Amino acid sequence: VDLGSGWSLAPHVGFAQYDADGDDYDHRDWVAGLAVSTPELVGCVFSPSVSYTRAAYQHEDSVSGFVEKRDDRIWRFAFSVTVRELEGVIGYSPSMTITFLDHKSNLEPYDYRRWEPRIEMTLVAMSF
Repeated sequence: VDLGSGWSLAPHVGFAQYDADGDDYDHRDWVAGLAVSTPELVGCVFSPSVSYTRAAYQHEDSVSGFVEKRDDRIWRFAFSVTVRELEGVIGYSPSMTITFLDHKSNLEPYDYRRWEPRIEMTLVAMSF
């Protein structure tokens, strides 16, 4: 959604079903999120985002001795900086993203929180 003056808003919702070779990982995910992009400031575009995932596993998990089904709730908070200033010099705009993941689960081994720093390179193969 173009908000004008270089600002944009990107809400999203999704559903995924994963059927694995092992029953432990068969699950359905519902995801909802929101991302905002700023106008270019000092040669960069800033994009904070947040999403929530609810993952319901369909079979009892081996970690629990096949007694409990896994149920995960995942909050993802990310902040990306895309360096548009470099696109004219090197042909692409590299991005740096820092993400905080709060992965809550009813099964202890899957319950964690962590930071995920990334440097990304996006190449535009086609534009129209």
